[in-house]
Amino acid sequence: RKIQFTPDTFYRSVGEFIWNCFDAQASIIEVKYKISQTKIDGFFTKVQIKDNGTGIIHEELKNTFEPLFDSEKLNVQVEEEHHSTMHGKLGIGRLTFITFANQAKWNTVYNKNNKNFKYRIDISSEELDTYSGVEEAPKETNEKIGTIVTFSGFNNLKNENIERELLNYLKREFAWFLELNRHKKYRLVINNKDLDYS
Repeated sequence: RKIQFTPDTFYRSVGEFIWNCFDAQASIIEVKYKISQTKIDGFFTKVQIKDNGTGIIHEELKNTFEPLFDSEKLNVQVEEEHHSTMHGKLGIGRLTFITFANQAKWNTVYNKNNKNFKYRIDISSEELDTYSGVEEAPKETNEKIGTIVTFSGFNNLKNENIERELLNYLKREFAWFLELNRHKKYRLVINNKDLDYS
């Protein structure tokens, strides 16, 4: 709450995950989602974010995911919120999924010594200080580097305008970044269509 991540601003959580992808040197990010059809309350029934970035290097996992939410990092976040530094540098975005879901699962592939390795990370909203993946031995793979994060156990957001609020926020948040990096062919793909921020 101190850094303004709440169910009412669920779209900021999705935005933080996208920034983490760009911070991982991704050029193409694909967001796929489905939303319940109820007219009164709203919630996601599917959210998945895929990128072609560098992946999460296994040896750096503990530094990437912890410590989180300590007072020093929160103060830095508040002080630097208007700076153009890497958005995901504090690791905060990785836990903000709790605003709309109860579980997050990462399948990540990274390169080391000219070989690609893959492993999985799981976090539950009930145990944010505990996550799998540290003890897992990465397996060599022919898959391309990148990360897919899949969310499940969705919360009722009590919001019938989920899609509109999400898309409007993503346009406001990423239009300048995508335009400035157009020559690099950066893409933000939403349900198989490039985000139209015109």
